[in-house]
Amino acid sequence: TIGMVTNEVPFVIKNKNSEIFIVTCIGKSFQVYKRERLNLVFTSQPYDLGKISGMAVYDDKITFGSCEKKIFIWDRMECRGPMGKPHLG
Repeated sequence: TIGMVTNEVPFVIKNKNSEIFIVTCIGKSFQVYKRERLNLVFTSQPYDLGKISGMAVYDDKITFGSCEKKIFIWDRMECRGPMGKPHLG
């Protein structure tokens, strides 16, 4: 069951072509599983700043993870770092 591979942070479901993947949080890292049998596909490197408090997925390769007061961007298996401050008006 999915509860065995995640913590209290809600998991995210993403579609890629005809496959369905589940992204779960395990403290300072996240993991990607194939839905069919919960086969582990990828484990991220741990965040240095602390535990992940939220996640989102965009498209089929971008994962966002919030930690403390920052949002980190992952492009497939590479962490691109925290998002910058928005430019207002």
